[in-house]
Amino acid sequence: MKQLLVALAAAGVVTASLASCATTAPYAPAASPNRVGYFEQQIEPERFRVSYHGPSGMGPNETEDLVMLRAADLTLEHGYDWFRIVERYGQAAPPTRPRFSFGVGGASFGRSSAVGVGTSTGFGGEPAFVSNLEILIGRGAKPATLDAYDARDVAKVIRPRTPAR
Repeated sequence: MKQLLVALAAAGVVTASLASCATTAPYAPAASPNRVGYFEQQIEPERFRVSYHGPSGMGPNETEDLVMLRAADLTLEHGYDWFRIVERYGQAAPPTRPRFSFGVGGASFGRSSAVGVGTSTGFGGEPAFVSNLEILIGRGAKPATLDAYDARDVAKVIRPRTPAR
């Protein structure tokens, strides 16, 4: 019985570890345009399309933060100071991961006991969100419009609340 309880506890730890890994979205380049992470495409010398594809379960607010952070970092990497959002849109995407669950139960009836183990899988998962921006980048003073952002300020505010790379 003791060996069974140790095995069940180990299975629970493994399941919890896998679940925590599955929900972390790195701020990192995507392996391809439809994978989790950021992706950008230069359209003109100072115009880019920037996307962040979140994993299943990440909400639209988090994907919006990460696409804004990528726009700020991209602006600074090119030696510019600010960016202006020309177009912004988001969309729900198919799930990025399957869903797994594991359950354990036990009961004792006097001198008898019973243990049950159950698992389930599902390939529906939770929806994933994709946030997209088309931006213009520039140097010097930020334009006095509501759709223009100081890249350093955006990075300074959003980076502390992003998952580690």
